[in-house]
Amino acid sequence: MQLVKRLLDQRAELKIKSKKLNDFLNHFHVAMPKQRDQKERPPCIPKAVLEAKAKKAEQAAEKQIKLEKNLEDENGDASLETIKEYTLKVGIQDTIKEVP
Repeated sequence: MQLVKRLLDQRAELKIKSKKLNDFLNHFHVAMPKQRDQKERPPCIPKAVLEAKAKKAEQAAEKQIKLEKNLEDENGDASLETIKEYTLKVGIQDTIKEVP
């Protein structure tokens, strides 16, 4: 068990000392500010940022394609008519062939 631990420690040290890790760690700096007074300063996110995130999420939801499964859930049971209507709306009727 000690041998395994020593090998793992050695490998961890080699990884830490490798050039790639040092280059990677040099790009990051974590600032830990010291408290100046007894006043509490919680993190603050500007309203414009929150509005932009909400707008972006709303646009992403609008762009999301409705899947057949979602249509089935909304309309109840999937019938042939609803599938035909959907394919006509999307414009992929040429790719679907009728079964004789």
